[in-house]
Amino acid sequence: MTRTNGNPEGDIHEVPETFKLTDWPQNCWYATAYDVELKRELLGRRIGDHSLVMYRREDGEPVALENACWHRLMPLSEGKIEGDNVACGYHGLVYNPEGRCVFMPSQKTINPAARVRRYPVAEKHRFVWVWTGDPALADPDRIPDLHWNDDPEWAGDGKLIHLDCGYKLIVDNLMDLTHETFVHGSSIGQRSIAEVPFE
Repeated sequence: MTRTNGNPEGDIHEVPETFKLTDWPQNCWYATAYDVELKRELLGRRIGDHSLVMYRREDGEPVALENACWHRLMPLSEGKIEGDNVACGYHGLVYNPEGRCVFMPSQKTINPAARVRRYPVAEKHRFVWVWTGDPALADPDRIPDLHWNDDPEWAGDGKLIHLDCGYKLIVDNLMDLTHETFVHGSSIGQRSIAEVPFE
């Protein structure tokens, strides 16, 4: 049986490999944690295709590194903090906040390739923001203005709700207010929301 892909000559045309394209914008800031979540302990987080380990240095500054040891890809979030550095829990390689390996057990010379990616990180409006794209483009002035989050009258509590679904479904849910009338009828839902005429 010949597949024609709709082409009258019978040739199969290549379909663009859209599934290989990233599903996440890269050159932008992501609110990765609330400020109160990030402490002097290792916090593993996933942003799109990026697995991160985050922590605070002794001076309180946030750090975000690739969450995979250069040697055996052990998640660094399973290791421990040593001063301002992260020690891998598998073979004890130690990485500084820039992602460079600064200690290899039983080695006099450290392989210069032994490093993990460091992500640009900034703290603003009670969030810790991480830039997953080209570090040269990471401009903290591009962080969205969420100044109300700093207001003590604001009701944000620094807690997360984990949902086991794709981010597009969450965006759709939060942007589609017409469901409020039916799903949240006893709280925020009002019939007037569902009856607003289209313009």
